[in-house]
Amino acid sequence: MKKSILLIPLFLCFWTFGQIPPIDPHWELVWEDNFNSFDANRWLKVDWAKHGDDEPQLYLDDNITVLNGNLVIEVRNNPTYCPPNPDFIGGACSPCDNQWYYYTSGWVETKEAYNTQYGYIESRVKIPHGHGFWPAFWTFVGSGVPNSSNAAEIDIFEMLGSDAKAPYYAGTNIHLDYCDFCPPEHCKCEQLYSQWCPWEDPNILCYGQDVIPYNFNYTSWHTYAIEWSPSKIIWYIDGFPVRIFPNPGVVDPVRIILNLAIGAPPDQTTPFPSEMLVNYVRVYELANDCNTNMNVCNYNFSTHDNRVKKNITIGNGTCTNTIGSGQNIYLRASEGVLINGDFTMSLGSELYIDVNTCY
Repeated sequence: MKKSILLIPLFLCFWTFGQIPPIDPHWELVWEDNFNSFDANRWLKVDWAKHGDDEPQLYLDDNITVLNGNLVIEVRNNPTYCPPNPDFIGGACSPCDNQWYYYTSGWVETKEAYNTQYGYIESRVKIPHGHGFWPAFWTFVGSGVPNSSNAAEIDIFEMLGSDAKAPYYAGTNIHLDYCDFCPPEHCKCEQLYSQWCPWEDPNILCYGQDVIPYNFNYTSWHTYAIEWSPSKIIWYIDGFPVRIFPNPGVVDPVRIILNLAIGAPPDQTTPFPSEMLVNYVRVYELANDCNTNMNVCNYNFSTHDNRVKKNITIGNGTCTNTIGSGQNIYLRASEGVLINGDFTMSLGSELYIDVNTCY
């Protein structure tokens, strides 16, 4: 079969379910934490902290432990008084106010040395369901990032236990332009294709979508991940893509956050105490060789070095190339991929092609 394929846009692919690490060998592990102990060099536990003025929980480091290879974030119904001038450890939070908080919970975030800019971010998590619970795995502009162009947020997941769809859905969101945090000239509050979140400040731009995977219940163990590049964000649950969205401007290095908030008043059915369990967090980046142009006639796909090239050209009018049955082939380039000549894919083979800016 003769076929010429020219891929020029920032993102175009033959869609398969196999481009995630470790299946796609272009990905390299940057770091992982399997929570055999608490790594205080990597993670910050916020303490005597609040996040927003309308959340009734107090974040305390006592609500975070490591047990049996899991990070444990516990939410408790134990009213606690925040004293004046508490010993505040904050991160992306604020010090608690001089008042009672009806509940306590936990929040961890990566420290500045572990800021991440683009790549694949994944965690395996087991989440409690209860009216009012608001667990989240998300990113926010990193600590120490100078002159950030926006204070953007990606919610890898956030689950609202008071939602009628709970616990059978996952919330995925992007928030841009927390304008209190960024220079007004950089805020994109008038950007087209926006979706305004009615519960947010009108200066905050939000792109939200709930996904309901088949046979999904978030109270069981699941892996949650994003692939974040300059051109796109893809959300994954258990290795399968559940949402893809053009990157609307999330560009700055970020911290990774895991927390369990209270988003609506609990009721008599809300189980206290409850635990959010985190089995691991992993961060990957692409192996790059973005100054190299690859141009070959007959190509052995199985020997591809699995690094992102500048351009990939395979075949010409007289060459024959075949992907054999059972082969899963991944080609990534920063400017373009051209496959021409006699090109055949055998039954049972897969080809994934991604053309995306090097980063």
